[in-house]
Amino acid sequence: MKRVIRLSPFAFVWLMLFITGIPAQGQKSGVYLSFADFQKDSLSYSIDCRKEEHRIRLEDFFSKKFITVIHRDEKVRLEKAAIYGVLYCDGSLHRFSGKQHYRLEEQGAILVFSQEFTVSHGKGGNHREKRFFFSKTGNGTIQPLTLLNLKNTFPDRHDLHDELDQWFKRDADLSTYDSYHNKFKINHLLEKFIK
Repeated sequence: MKRVIRLSPFAFVWLMLFITGIPAQGQKSGVYLSFADFQKDSLSYSIDCRKEEHRIRLEDFFSKKFITVIHRDEKVRLEKAAIYGVLYCDGSLHRFSGKQHYRLEEQGAILVFSQEFTVSHGKGGNHREKRFFFSKTGNGTIQPLTLLNLKNTFPDRHDLHDELDQWFKRDADLSTYDSYHNKFKINHLLEKFIK
């Protein structure tokens, strides 16, 4: 008796990528030294992820003021406050603000960022918690994603304030992802108001 193996569409796509050798991740990695570099997609310490490897450490431990780039046998330290962000081979972008870095989750009407924190529960152990942030523009101030901060960002848009109150009852609701529209619900709403 023959046995038929059925693959989900997701598994089929990954299998095809594996067979054809096409990487499922980003094709380049490096450091955006400035917002202008980010806009031009001009990376420093850049590599082609299909051919090379390098390491970029964000140096989160003890909240160090620099990142470490090991690129082609050269070790470089860059001040976090002086660079815009880091693009990794997996396609993730981490933007810096002072000593902090934020992972870009989505570019839309606003840019949605996240950070992961370890939350301690005493003897109950620890768990990782994701918190969300936003900026109005690519080089704007990064602030917590809250209803009050959004209203302060668009102070004269009282029609938007009313819609925010209708769509979102709590700050935590702002980080809800809309799988039908493939975007965060906050960006789906804001795109109707911000042109």
